[in-house]
Amino acid sequence: MIDFESYREIQISLDTYDDIFSDFDPRPYSQRELSQDFLHEMQQRYLETPQGRIEVRFDLPAGVRDPKLDATAKKRIRDHFEIERKREEAKILHIKWKGVKYVVLGSGALIVATLPLLEWPDNVLMNIGSTILMPIAWFFSFTGASIYVDDWKEARERAVFCARFEKANYVFVDEPQDLKAPSIQPVHDNKQVPILSQSP
Repeated sequence: MIDFESYREIQISLDTYDDIFSDFDPRPYSQRELSQDFLHEMQQRYLETPQGRIEVRFDLPAGVRDPKLDATAKKRIRDHFEIERKREEAKILHIKWKGVKYVVLGSGALIVATLPLLEWPDNVLMNIGSTILMPIAWFFSFTGASIYVDDWKEARERAVFCARFEKANYVFVDEPQDLKAPSIQPVHDNKQVPILSQSP
C-alpha cells in the first residue's frame, strides 16, 4: 500500500508556463494538452520516488509567475492524470472481465467434453469429439486464469502512477538566482511518451 502521508519533493525548473503544455495545441492553457516532454519528465521522477505523497515544485524565473496561471496549470495537470487514471482503471476491469469470460467458456467446454465420456463411453464418435474438445477447453481455462491474474498488472502500475500525480501537491515558486533546479529535457523522438516504461 502506498503511503500518501509523507511528502517526496520533485523540483523542476521552468522557463515559462509553456514548458508544461503542448506546443502543438493552440488552445488556451485552461484547455491545452500537456507537453509530452513534461509528462516524460514526470515519469522519470516518479521512478526515482517510489514511496510517499509527491510534492512537485516548479521554479520559474522572477517576474514570470502569475497566480492565475499557477491555478490553471495545477488544474490541467490534475485533470490530465485523473482522466488517465480512470482510463487505466476501465482497462483493468475490461481485462479482468475478459479473463472471467475465458474461464467460464473453458469450464463449460470441459463439462461438454467430459459428459459424453461418462454417458456414452463406448460411442466412438462421442469419444473423438471429446478428445478434440478437451485441449481447447483447457486452453481457454488456463488462458482466462492467466489473463485474470497477470495481464492487468501493467495497467494497475499506470493507474497508481496517475493516482499519485493526481493527488500530488503542486507549488509554483520564484526561482532562486543562485540555485537552478533540473529542467524538462526534450524527448528525442516523435512518438507519444507512454505513461510508464518500466516498473517503479
